[in-house]
Amino acid sequence: MKKEVDKCVLSPEASKSRREYYREWRASNSKSNKAIKLRYWEKKAQAFYGKDYKGPDKDGELSPQAREVRRKYYAEYRRNNKDTISKANHNFWERKAKENLS
Repeated sequence: MKKEVDKCVLSPEASKSRREYYREWRASNSKSNKAIKLRYWEKKAQAFYGKDYKGPDKDGELSPQAREVRRKYYAEYRRNNKDTISKANHNFWERKAKENLS
């Protein structure tokens, strides 16, 4: 199991650079990125269901149990982070408005 370490605080410039790097990486490695996400949710489902865990029916898809774990996680996240989600939606629509004005 991984040890929890203190997160380093990056400067705004370094944070921006890191975000841009990972955005480009995700765009150029979409299959790899999808596989990483599938493995993550399957591992979470396996930990949650234990012996009752059943793997996915087809390769490249989530099992029903993994979908349920993911659905519960995001429902809980939305319930606990209403301000963050509201801010993200607001920023998205503000960006879209600026793009349409340009």
